[in-house]
Amino acid sequence: MRAFYAVRLPSPKATETRLRKRKQLPDSPLRKALETLAEMPGPVHPVAAENLHLTLKFLGDVSESCLTEARQILESVAEGHKSFQLRIAGTGVFPHIRRPRVIWAGVQPAQPVTSIAKALDTACTRIRIEQENRAYRPHLTLARLKGPPPDTLLHWLREHHDDEFCSFEVDRLELLQSVHANDGVQYQTVATAPLI
Repeated sequence: MRAFYAVRLPSPKATETRLRKRKQLPDSPLRKALETLAEMPGPVHPVAAENLHLTLKFLGDVSESCLTEARQILESVAEGHKSFQLRIAGTGVFPHIRRPRVIWAGVQPAQPVTSIAKALDTACTRIRIEQENRAYRPHLTLARLKGPPPDTLLHWLREHHDDEFCSFEVDRLELLQSVHANDGVQYQTVATAPLI
């Protein structure tokens, strides 16, 4: 099973309920961004709204016995970190604007997320998962590209470079697994651990 640690964005239904209580429209800037990316021509493949998450540590293919330890690591790391507010703002690409493969939205502030990711990365050596060689850069993947970017994408990136898409409280960490379905990949929760 392919597994990873993540922070999920609030579910669309929960977000819409909160927005209705505040008498705001459920069409968030993040939802509009995904819809705009979906309408672009060519190789732009947006992430489904229900799959939006912030990856903290990718574990890869893990066995059932490894999952038990991965759950314990999740709980241990969560117990050492407080809940916090997170803003999803700004846009960018990996690896480079001339040949983008991932379109992302930024995460602010980066520090609580970076600290949690580092703690998970270090703890995972107990289950023989290697530490990352490159620096962790927290981001929310909005879309992937398989080919040259259309001009409309480059224009959209410039136009939304500093936009704020949403903010929410991060009060839990999750261990997720990738499940292949007829309509693409789905992410199922294996374990959840509350932050203090």
